[in-house]
Amino acid sequence: MYTLAVFVTVLGAVYGQSHLCDRICNSQYSPVCGTDRHTYSNMCKLQIAECYARLKGQHMTLAHTGSCRSISTQPHSTHCDTICDDESGDSAVCGSDGITYDSHCDFENARCLAARQHGLLSIRHTGQCTQTDLNCPVHCDTKEISPVCTIGNHTYRSMCFLKQLQCRYVHIASIAERYEFAHNGSCDGLDITKTYQMDCSPYQLNGQIAVEGGHQDILLKTCDRTYNPICGTDLRTHTNLCSYCHGIAMQHKLGTNLTVSVIAETVCPSYLSSHIVVG
Repeated sequence: MYTLAVFVTVLGAVYGQSHLCDRICNSQYSPVCGTDRHTYSNMCKLQIAECYARLKGQHMTLAHTGSCRSISTQPHSTHCDTICDDESGDSAVCGSDGITYDSHCDFENARCLAARQHGLLSIRHTGQCTQTDLNCPVHCDTKEISPVCTIGNHTYRSMCFLKQLQCRYVHIASIAERYEFAHNGSCDGLDITKTYQMDCSPYQLNGQIAVEGGHQDILLKTCDRTYNPICGTDLRTHTNLCSYCHGIAMQHKLGTNLTVSVIAETVCPSYLSSHIVVG
């Protein structure tokens, strides 16, 4: 039963937060290629796909500007030492590793080598890497939760994650402004460090059961599937208060007064499980 409750919780979290990815995109055709090897008609539509992917626990991001067909997105299958024509007139590109490659051909050789080491290398932008690119963080501490808000009304898990995206989009003038820092804290003002108590007693059955070690388990009713999301102190969205109470009880953490600590009576901010809240 608990396994089913967890499944429903996760499923509800995905579908319950899907509205966070909804936004209106214009019809301007300015193609970009995602790391899923799919061409999106503009950056706005790629960001929607990126948001949905993160809600599903998947990783997808910008590979490079232009259609996926314009630049081979497949690493060379057998060789990483293709001889590149230095006089081809191809423009330099800046890689996600902060290195400037003289051509797309040189970049493809480097990406092939990275792939052999199970690494991921993508094009950050065309042209030479700048000092900003060199200062871009490659890895961020996923355990750090210090939300920051941008003037585009997007909340990020920490300044490090915001800097990563600033680096990614700084050369795309049409969207770079929305990633400018506005203030510390989430855009909606929710402080996940502040909690309050909610009552689990309406879900209690009469009596308790003894388990190994002398601990007494509280007997709770079977929960229905009504979706009234609760953001728990485990930073996860639970289907409803009953299912959250069940989860806490299963961990033997339900207090004698049958209360649980919650962050909010809504879905948890998606920056807790990904980088971005689409405002």
